[in-house]
Amino acid sequence: MSTKKKWVITVVVVAAIAVIVGTGLFVKHFIDALVSDPDDRKQAENLTPAPSPKPGQTRTDLGNLRTDDNDKVDLLLKDALKPEIVVAESDVVNMMHHMTHQKVKAKEKWISIEMTPERVQLLEQIIQVKGTSWINYARMLDIAKKWEAGDFSTVDEDHNFFWMIENGSIGKAKGVLTEKEEQEFIKNTFHNE
Repeated sequence: MSTKKKWVITVVVVAAIAVIVGTGLFVKHFIDALVSDPDDRKQAENLTPAPSPKPGQTRTDLGNLRTDDNDKVDLLLKDALKPEIVVAESDVVNMMHHMTHQKVKAKEKWISIEMTPERVQLLEQIIQVKGTSWINYARMLDIAKKWEAGDFSTVDEDHNFFWMIENGSIGKAKGVLTEKEEQEFIKNTFHNE
């Protein structure tokens, strides 16, 4: 066999291997994004529907916050405790999910809300007062209490719980940031004047 034919065969074999490996990695990534713990998917399918406000009530905007709305967060959290304000489970799930972003390692973090002790305390109160009928009430309250106690050792699991409820496909948490990484994230995301 000539050197040229050997070279062509080598190039074809290497290219075929690269295509097979690349396809395998793509399929694995795609399947990982779709397949998750069945219990998590069950939770995602069982989110309490948003309640309709009764006459004299209004629904909170907690679920519609963006990263640059940091100044509105505290006001909306305090307002959510008022009797005339209706709070949907999905809004609190959304806020808690976005708060975890400052503490977790993930490839994608689209929206972030700064997690402060005061905000965690208000979230716990909101869950206790407004969330007793929510499907995920007990787990959400446990997470809020854990955060209020300063325990963030499983915040990546907390993130992924909220992420799955919101049918996440990109941005699954893969660990917890170090204190230094978290402070850098906070500085760059919330205090970058």
